[in-house]
Order: sequence, then structure tokens, then C-alpha cells
Amino acid sequence: MDGVFDAFWEGSTLRAQNSAVDNDYVLAEAADPEATVEPWAAGFTIGHLNYHPDCGQLFFPLEPGSFVVALALPGDDITPADVVAFRFDGTRGLYIHPDVWHEGVFPLAPRQRFLDRQGRVHARLGVEFPDEFGCRLLVPGGG
Repeated sequence: MDGVFDAFWEGSTLRAQNSAVDNDYVLAEAADPEATVEPWAAGFTIGHLNYHPDCGQLFFPLEPGSFVVALALPGDDITPADVVAFRFDGTRGLYIHPDVWHEGVFPLAPRQRFLDRQGRVHARLGVEFPDEFGCRLLVPGGG
């Protein structure tokens, strides 16, 4: 399925709407909730990752701008130490293979839209870090 993944900051909260699967999400919280100009500058925290066992997922920026993606290798014994954040300059997209842990894309701007392409079934398995490990993950930001 194809659609637009629209990620945007509302105050200190990063939200997204995904028209490919008709869903909306809370993706992250600013590490510095008092930051009013660039809430992503000090980094942000995430509490969730998921993977799709049936298909991969493509994110391709529809406008220029840097973004960050948190990823972890396949396997059901994921821990917070397995997660790595990757920064992209926005000139290329990202294809995430099936079974690779991920969340959405985190723009380093007030709003960024991406072409989103993923399977029709949209099966997802997830991990909630606060529930399973008592923590949220800090993802580096930048301005």
C-alpha cells in the first residue's frame, strides 16, 4: 500500500499520520520539553519499536530535510542496547526489510512528509520499552 507518512511536532510531542494504513501515532517526546523553537534539538525519547514479519517498509522524503530512524536487527530478544539511531540527510529514502525493528521516521524539522510504501496486511509485532524494561530510549536530535 502507498500513502503519505506525515510526521510533525505538536509542542514537545512528535506525532504522525500514515495514510497508507489510515493510522495515527505518537512517535516521540522531546528530551527537553521546555524547548519551544526546535523540540528535536536536544534529542527525543521513544518508548516503542515494531517490525513487520510479512513485508518491508519504504520511507522516501517528499521534501528536503534531515531525519532520524531508530533500528534494531531482527530477533525477538530485543533489548534497549540493540537499538541504533541513524541520521539521514534527506536526499535519499530508506527501505526497512521485514523483521527489522523500527519506529516511524523522526524529522529534524517542524514537519516532514514521506512516501510510505508497505504491505497490505500490515502485520506488526512490537516492544514497549517502558513496560518491558522500565525505560524510554534517548535518540540524538540536532538542529
